[in-house]
Amino acid sequence: MKRKSLKLNIVLILDAVLIAVLFIMLVMTKAPEEVKGLSVSGTTYDSAKITWNASENAEGYLVYRSEDGEKFERIGITEETDYTDTDLVTGKTYSYIVASYNGIKRRTTDKDSAVTAEPALDTPQLKVSTKKGEIKLNITEVEGATGYEIYRDDVKIADQSELSFIDKDADSDETIHYSVKAYRVQASESAAEDTEKEALPADETKEPVIEEPFTAYSDMSKDVKAKLVSAGDLEAEIKGQDIVFTWEPSDKYASFKLYKGNDLLTETSGTEYTLTDFDPEEQYKMKLVGYMEDGKTKSPENVQTFKISTETKTNEEAIDAACEWGVNIADDDSFAYGECPRALHNGCYFCKTNGKKGKGYEKTYICNALVHACFAHGAGDPEMLKACKQGDSVGMTEKSYTRYGDWKKVKKPSKSSLKKGDVLVANKSIGGSDFHHVALYLGDGKVLEATRKGWSAESIAVRPLAGMYYDRYDFVMRYTGNGDGVKYTIEEISE
Repeated sequence: MKRKSLKLNIVLILDAVLIAVLFIMLVMTKAPEEVKGLSVSGTTYDSAKITWNASENAEGYLVYRSEDGEKFERIGITEETDYTDTDLVTGKTYSYIVASYNGIKRRTTDKDSAVTAEPALDTPQLKVSTKKGEIKLNITEVEGATGYEIYRDDVKIADQSELSFIDKDADSDETIHYSVKAYRVQASESAAEDTEKEALPADETKEPVIEEPFTAYSDMSKDVKAKLVSAGDLEAEIKGQDIVFTWEPSDKYASFKLYKGNDLLTETSGTEYTLTDFDPEEQYKMKLVGYMEDGKTKSPENVQTFKISTETKTNEEAIDAACEWGVNIADDDSFAYGECPRALHNGCYFCKTNGKKGKGYEKTYICNALVHACFAHGAGDPEMLKACKQGDSVGMTEKSYTRYGDWKKVKKPSKSSLKKGDVLVANKSIGGSDFHHVALYLGDGKVLEATRKGWSAESIAVRPLAGMYYDRYDFVMRYTGNGDGVKYTIEEISE
């Protein structure tokens, strides 16, 4: 009995000693220093990294997070002086505090010293290209982004997930500013309970509650500028039976391609193209594209649609048109035998550009060819036009004129009674010298004629009638037709 009592006393003494030792250790152990230097060192779209200074006497650290800045819950434990919190919601603000501990002692940072972090998307960047005649934007990919909003001159024009965009509605010849921002559509998470966990060196988790989705945006990118330089607008003019398309030269483009619909008509370094034998019932959808020296970088496609209009041409209009056409020939400083641009374009036989093989007017008959070309191309007289294209000679007689159009011979009137469009005809010999000549009376005492001497740049000219030997002319032929009854005009129409 005494032995049993002795053992019990020994146990009680040992327990008392252990308790005393533990008490002494508890009293003797220093509490860890409070955490200082807490800061957020970086965020991504769904994480935040916090760092702090090492605390004296600390064995580790407890990390707490709050979503409202008031109620904190422990989210992790670490022996390091940094902690990365993951699976966060982009755009949401989180608060953090850290407590140091050793043994069973801890030192909690006051929540007033909490730091905040807001996970965010990186700001995207834009690159722009105009090489293919269109504005193409390339977006740098942003990690975590659901999509991208694209802005032109501060107005949103696209919302997409793709990283490239072609602006098909960009205006040419204007500087345009582009910018982009990324966004992320997500669900917010909140803790199911608000009770703070026990501040023990353990890691526990709670099941999240999924809230309604919401969208977070990145900052707007720096804007980039782009400018498309067009190849120029097309101008269209009807000359004879052809349409002449012209455009302004460009310092930017070395060559051009002109299309009718999708059919390539020409590739040229010039600025003019003649479309022959037009159809007045057809609409002409034309496309002009300019190319730089490299042959690859091109302008935007300039598409224009033209429509031909017709109206009845009176006798007066036909005569006015014939006189105007002839004056334009006279004003063309580049006239040379077979090289006058306007005459070449219209295929006039007096320049020998469209005549029958082996057949051509003598140089002294250029005046006759000129006058009948005026009525062929200016007035649009179908018979005269046919004669001009075939290279047939009108001749110097009344019969020859009436053969190729609606004409009548009038007695040689006084100069004061001549009418605009009258053709003065001479076909006789005077003093042993042949005088074969015609001149087109333009009104106001002036005639249009071709010289009988040589082929200088002034071979065709407008001259005063007073300076002519009027008495040398035999008779006058007066045009009585209405051309082909139709006057053609061409104009651009909007689609």
